Amino acid sequence: MHVYSLTKEKADFTHLPYAMPQSQELKSLICLIRDQNTNGDFTSCVLALKYAPLNNEPAMNTLRYFDFGQSRSLVLLIARIAVVVLFIIFGIPKMTGFDGTVQYMTSLGAPMPMLAAIIAVIMEVPAAILIVLGFFTRPLAVLFVFYTLGTAVIGHHYWNMSGDAVMPNMINFYKNVSIAGAFLLLAVTGPGAISIDRR
Repeated sequence: MHVYSLTKEKADFTHLPYAMPQSQELKSLICLIRDQNTNGDFTSCVLALKYAPLNNEPAMNTLRYFDFGQSRSLVLLIARIAVVVLFIIFGIPKMTGFDGTVQYMTSLGAPMPMLAAIIAVIMEVPAAILIVLGFFTRPLAVLFVFYTLGTAVIGHHYWNMSGDAVMPNMINFYKNVSIAGAFLLLAVTGPGAISIDRR
């Protein structure tokens, strides 16, 4: 943040070290009025600007703070779809073949296989669709963090395996960890404007 003097007659930006394009939003404008005479004129203002870098500023700084601008909401929508498409693809067969899902949970040694199967179907179909729609996004994203970490421990406990089963389950375990990280980011950023939550 840079602070500059601003007189009543005009604002002099010629000495700014950063360019100020017309499209750039002024994030805040705070005027400090100093009544130094009886007619109430102010002599200075404090102007806080979110500035844009000049062309000669290193490109890496521009990339470092790039926030996708007006495309941010669209990018968040694409990210929401991408992070849950896996759940929907594999959740629908779990729902349509529910008896097989219960048997699968039993084979994994999941506690209360019937309940585990119900939770899996709810999280991977309706809850995932709600993430796409952007409804109750943040609380659902937090639930998905625990769900993906839980399924990683229950379904991909590679540390108790041997032989050829170790490597693929290790890969899937850390994939789940990565997906949980994506949901954690979604809980922080929110779904964006293209959603039912709209923030």
